[in-house]
Amino acid sequence: GRNEIEVALLPPGTTQADEMVYSIQENDHREDEHFLDLLVRIDQHAKFAGCTPTEAAEINGVKKSRLSKIRKLEKKLDDSLKRLARKHKVGSSVLYEICELETADRQKHYLNAYIEGTMKRDEIAESVRMERGKAPSKLKTLEMQFTFESKPLTVSLPESCSYQQALALLQLAAKRLKHFQ
Repeated sequence: GRNEIEVALLPPGTTQADEMVYSIQENDHREDEHFLDLLVRIDQHAKFAGCTPTEAAEINGVKKSRLSKIRKLEKKLDDSLKRLARKHKVGSSVLYEICELETADRQKHYLNAYIEGTMKRDEIAESVRMERGKAPSKLKTLEMQFTFESKPLTVSLPESCSYQQALALLQLAAKRLKHFQ
C-alpha cells in the first residue's frame, strides 16, 4: 500500500558480506526494529563470514554490551512476551528492565503497564528494583502537601508523573483514606 519506499544504492562490486553489514547497520537505526531481528541478522552474518556472533556484532557497530543485553532478553523473556513486545514496538531498554523479574506473570504485568501508558521505563525500573528488594534509586519526586479532613498529608510522586496519572493516584488515595476511617 505504499507509494514510496526508501532505497539505498550500493556501488558496483560491493561484496555480499558488505551488503549484509550495510543491511544490519541500516536496520539497527530503525526505531521499530525488534531485538530478535537484530540478533538473527548478527547470527546470519557470523555464519556467512565465518566469525563469532560477537565479532559480527562488532563489525556491524553493535556494542558487546548491547549484544549481551539482547541475548539476556532472548533467554529470559517468554515467547508470548516477545510477540507482545514486537506487536507494540516496545524497545529493548524497557524489556531489559522487565526481564530482571523472575516470573513471566510479573514481567507481563509491567509490559502491559508500559503498553497501556500507565508506567514509563524509569518507573518500571524503580518498581522492579524495589520488588527485587533493592534500595530505591534517587528519582526526582514531586511532593504535594495538603489537608484531608483536617489532617496534614504529604504525597510524593515521580516527577515524570503526568497530570492525569497524579489525579488518578490522588483519587485512589482519597477512596482508600475514606475506607480506613
